Amino acid sequence: MSNPPNDRAQQKDEYAVSYDSLRTTESHASRTAEVNAAFFLPHLKSGMSLLDCGCGPGSITVGLAARADPGQVTGVDVGESVVEAARRHAVERGVTNVRFQVASAYELPFPDNSFDAVFTHNMPEHLQDPLKAFQEMHRVLKAGGVLGVRDIDGAGLLISGPGEDQIRRAVEIMFKNWLNVSGTPYLGRQLRSLLREAGFMRVFAQASYDNYPTGESLTRFMDIYASTFENERTFIDRVTQSGLADEGELREFAEAFRAFGRHPDSFLANAHCEAVGWKELV
Repeated sequence: MSNPPNDRAQQKDEYAVSYDSLRTTESHASRTAEVNAAFFLPHLKSGMSLLDCGCGPGSITVGLAARADPGQVTGVDVGESVVEAARRHAVERGVTNVRFQVASAYELPFPDNSFDAVFTHNMPEHLQDPLKAFQEMHRVLKAGGVLGVRDIDGAGLLISGPGEDQIRRAVEIMFKNWLNVSGTPYLGRQLRSLLREAGFMRVFAQASYDNYPTGESLTRFMDIYASTFENERTFIDRVTQSGLADEGELREFAEAFRAFGRHPDSFLANAHCEAVGWKELV
């Protein structure tokens, strides 16, 4: 699916849902390096300096810091509240080789050739200009340094269960809203070409899935999305004002999410693409 017209380039990068919504905060805090950065961990070594670009509440960052220890790990995010949450999380976990600061992926506040490795997860998919962000990540990497990136590709959604058609319709509305606001839920398939255009060499790319293997995990996931359709005012206003659905339809979608999440036959998995690229040795 192609990106929207170029007039979006003048808009500000935004989350399709609000940055502090339940869907955003809870899903981000549940991520770990062992699961969400598993493809990248084999490329990390003790003593490396590493940047986590778009670190959110730091749940992945602290795991990367454990792998890089005693190397210094830096997490950056545009959200002041999540940076504070990341600092608290590191203190609670007793991780001392990590620091966090507010910064934009478009203007990283570091000199050229600062890091041995850079990681980013589910952040470029929200940007108007992901190529510019990847170019910045390339700039701050040392020669021979490695980048790991994981982003969604909504076309790979796997779903089966009662109310499947209604869930698919709800997801279609979410993705149309996403495209209207900022970024694209189909960025994953573009990672190889974007990294190569940004200057990375030997780009390796593959796909994986976020899975919900138990009834409890699927129920919780679908409840979060039900809350988005019922309670997340930013999302509701955007969807209704753009004519994608009315509030009655959104409430029906919320009920469908809950029913789907509680049925023993339901199955859902979200596709992501992962890429690893290296900065050329000088």
